[in-house]
Amino acid sequence: MLNFLSQITPIGQPNVKDKYNPFAADADVASFKHPPTFAAGFTDRLDAGIDKFADNLVDPRPIFKNCGFYRDAFANGGKDHKQDLWMYAVLGTTFMENGRVYAHEISKGHATYTPADTNAMFDRKVAERHDLGLGYPQCSTIQGAGCKTCATCPLRAKGKSPLNIRPTPKVTATVSPAAGDGPQADPSFVDPFSEFVGPAFPLDILPPTLATFVDAEHRAMGADPAAIAMAALTAVAGAMHAETQVRAGDGWWEPPPPLVDELITKTYYAIVDRERSDSKA
Repeated sequence: MLNFLSQITPIGQPNVKDKYNPFAADADVASFKHPPTFAAGFTDRLDAGIDKFADNLVDPRPIFKNCGFYRDAFANGGKDHKQDLWMYAVLGTTFMENGRVYAHEISKGHATYTPADTNAMFDRKVAERHDLGLGYPQCSTIQGAGCKTCATCPLRAKGKSPLNIRPTPKVTATVSPAAGDGPQADPSFVDPFSEFVGPAFPLDILPPTLATFVDAEHRAMGADPAAIAMAALTAVAGAMHAETQVRAGDGWWEPPPPLVDELITKTYYAIVDRERSDSKA
């Protein structure tokens, strides 16, 4: 027995265990020494840290394709724009990829256009975004400044901004036949492991702050924007409590309607019933 034990732990040598290392063998330990990209302090604001996504610019192509205001400005160089409409148009370009180029494209048709004035307006709006927290110019604001194409625009009723227009994600689903001659399973909206065949998430209905966040994370991670949007909405919903209020307009705040709890409850039990029926099938 003593001979056996001496083979495991030689006599005279202490049984020293390897030092605990929380990292995997191939981990880049040096990368953990760098500070975080941003640090949100103690705050009661739900949008804390969201400003780190302010420089993630949107794709202008679907905006110029689907928004009559920007489409006409691009076609005629903004020749009919008054000062306030031009100001809102240029503000929108500061949120776009290659925004300065587009600012000139939608300005060069006006009789008083100069490259210097357009550059100055673009720089001014970039500064106001930083200093005043300016967000996307809203459709209602653009219409109020005299845009006539907004009156017949189908997007106006959504109460958003042209900058909320995003490329439409293509949703495709391929259901592979199972082996054998048995009945094939129907696509499921409940099973998280099956191929999802639901409709595309309407990203244009998100508030500007969440839309910017979703777009930034989609570009950074490559994940489906619909999945990021649902996760963001879930996080916001989880942060709400009985005293949370929703801003319905300037100076107009409302508590969440009591119907929300009822809708969540009914939805939950509908999913449970569907899972039970599927399990019995």
